[in-house]
Amino acid sequence: AINSEGHLLLNDFGASTIEGMGMTKSPRDNVGWFLTRAPELFHEGSHPTRRSDVYSASALIFKLQTGEYPLEGLSYDDIKNRDESELHSYITQRVKIKVPDKKLRKFFLKGLNIDPDERFVDGSDLEDSLNRTLDKSYRINEFKKYTRRFGLASLILGGAVALGIYGSSFTPERAPLP
Repeated sequence: AINSEGHLLLNDFGASTIEGMGMTKSPRDNVGWFLTRAPELFHEGSHPTRRSDVYSASALIFKLQTGEYPLEGLSYDDIKNRDESELHSYITQRVKIKVPDKKLRKFFLKGLNIDPDERFVDGSDLEDSLNRTLDKSYRINEFKKYTRRFGLASLILGGAVALGIYGSSFTPERAPLP
């Protein structure tokens, strides 16, 4: 597709709205690809929103992280005909199985929430959360890497040295008795 500014759009993999192009409502049933489409858009008369875009983007990020889509294994009709609690359980189980990092798991559970009001507000909110999550995970993984590399004994030795330095420089002061 080509947008109004003449830019080529290769594929949106299910992003449901393109506000810059004025496409905020969908007159059709096939809003994006079914494995990245927000579940609420399977209902007749529903319209895409920023939060349905959040779901689509989260599904794509999930695919990049795990190699699978959150609803992979379900057919179009399975997704369309299941109730929200079943879809919620399915997604929650997939996230718990496929994403070992707890902070990243929390990110996906919010972005892929069945209830649009429980998702990130928009793409900026999603991006900020992902950046914070990845930054925290990176720091934790770096700590784990150094712990494995240098061993627990070196951490204990480092703590003992730090206590030794503090202990040798500590001067007790006389405390007046009441």
